[in-house]
Amino acid sequence: MNSARPFGLLTCLGAVLVAVPAIAADFYESEDNNNKMQANAFGGLVAGDRILGVTTGALVYPNSGLATADYFRLSLAGLNSGIYRHRLVIDSNTPGHTGSIRGLTQTNGVINTSTDALLQQSSASTNPSRFNQWYGFGKGESLYYRVAGQSSTTDEYRVRLETVAVTPMNLGSYMAGQIVISTMNQNHSTDTDLWVYDSSFNALPGFGNDKNSILGGGTGVGDQSRLARTYAPGRYYVALSTSNLANSLASPADDDYRSGAVTDFPDMILNGGTDAGLRLTFSISGLNDSNTFSAHKGAPYDVFFGTFNVVPEPASMAALGLGVAALLRRKRK
Repeated sequence: MNSARPFGLLTCLGAVLVAVPAIAADFYESEDNNNKMQANAFGGLVAGDRILGVTTGALVYPNSGLATADYFRLSLAGLNSGIYRHRLVIDSNTPGHTGSIRGLTQTNGVINTSTDALLQQSSASTNPSRFNQWYGFGKGESLYYRVAGQSSTTDEYRVRLETVAVTPMNLGSYMAGQIVISTMNQNHSTDTDLWVYDSSFNALPGFGNDKNSILGGGTGVGDQSRLARTYAPGRYYVALSTSNLANSLASPADDDYRSGAVTDFPDMILNGGTDAGLRLTFSISGLNDSNTFSAHKGAPYDVFFGTFNVVPEPASMAALGLGVAALLRRKRK
């Protein structure tokens, strides 16, 4: 493993500069690493780095040897604050491996610690084949990743990390107060899931919805999303995809589906579905206006990102103006 390495030219991806290492590092698996507790821990990963190993099966603890799956606890190097799409792509001279991102189960809004849930599984039919994908925010997120083989995968596998910056769609500005984000009544039947983040890309507790509910102001019918929350002034980001959209937070009380698996660690979000070409059209409704936005899930595991601003109500601005005027008058005396 290379701990220090020179960096090459900066590549502009969207509005974010991503440093590309001139020399990538290779990380080698070691047995037994057949469950989360025994996972090989690799840190400081950047685009171009690889994980190498051999597995000829999918058995887990208490089994041992090459016929067991290989578990890894991966931690990425930090990047400039922003949205990044990360991929782990498997290649081998004896293809047939399956990669998966692991997580924790959730039951009725309670996260079950010390569990091992399948969040996302690679597919031989995607392009590229046999890849896993998640989104991070430059905070050096961690995740559990697993590679399983079969009797024919006797040669070494090579898993390469790829990173691309993502530019969110501008969704406009809305006055402070209650804002509703909804995929209902948009002429599509896509099973959606969404979560809202603050200006520092922190997932806001309770600001997510998979399935609309009567408690949350919806109909409680169908699999589409409706999130009604009160927003203070600031910048926000919305992540939207098909179900299951997973981060490290539990589902809120007004979500009609509260048993979706979650990630082990914060600062990442992912979608588990290989479905593609689906409409995600949604609306944002504030105190005085409502806008509809066209969005799609174009490829497996994709997540749509948008950003919007929340501004003070006119009454608050007027009060602020009066306060400033009074201060200026006192200064003149």
